[in-house]
Amino acid sequence: MTLTDIGMPHGLDLVPRLPEGAAPLNRKSFTSDQEVRWCPGCGDYAILSAVQSFLPELGVAPENVVVVSGIGCSSRFPYYVDTYGMHSIHGRAPAIATGVAVARPDLSVWVATGDGDALSIGGNHLIHAMRRNVNLKILLFNNEIYGLTKGQYSPTSPTGTVTTIANATTALSVTRTGVRRNATLPYTYRVRANGLAGSSAYTSVSVIVN
Repeated sequence: MTLTDIGMPHGLDLVPRLPEGAAPLNRKSFTSDQEVRWCPGCGDYAILSAVQSFLPELGVAPENVVVVSGIGCSSRFPYYVDTYGMHSIHGRAPAIATGVAVARPDLSVWVATGDGDALSIGGNHLIHAMRRNVNLKILLFNNEIYGLTKGQYSPTSPTGTVTTIANATTALSVTRTGVRRNATLPYTYRVRANGLAGSSAYTSVSVIVN
C-alpha cells in the first residue's frame, strides 16, 4: 500500500524532479570534492556512504536538496554531500531547517545531527521540530558519546558508561527508548532506524536514528 492509496501527500510532491530525458543521477552526483575528515573506523563513514548512494533514487537534482547541520563530528556532513547546505549553530539545526522547509517547500530538507547536538543542547529544538511537524528528514548519528571532544558521555550513553574523562558515578543516561517514548506522546513523528526511502515519502518530521 502506498501513501497515495491512503490519501496522504508524498513528501516530495512539491519538489521538482529531474526532467524526462535528463542524465541519471548516481552516487558521484552527491559526492563533494572535500576530504572526509573523520577518525578511522568511525560509523559516520557508513552513514555518508548510505546517504550518497540513496539520494539519486529520489530523482531530485542536488540543487533541490539542502542539508543543515549543527556542531559536532556528524555536522561536517554538509561539506561531503554535493548539495546546498549550512554548517550552523550548536543544537539549532532543526530550527534553521524548519525555516528553510517552510520558506521553500520546493526543496528536500535534511538535518544531520549527533546525539549530543540533537538531544543535549539541542533537545528542545528537536522536540519543537517534531511538534511543528514540518517536512524535515533528521539524520541522528547516535555514537553514544561526544566524539568531537573525545570522551564526554552523551544523553544516549549507556548508564554507567566509563570513559577517559567521565566515570560511572556521574554518568546519567537518556536512553533512545526514553527519548522516543517521551516524544511520541504529544507530537507526531516517525522514527525509522533504517528507512531513508520510507522517511522521504512523508510530509511530516521523520527522525532516522543511525
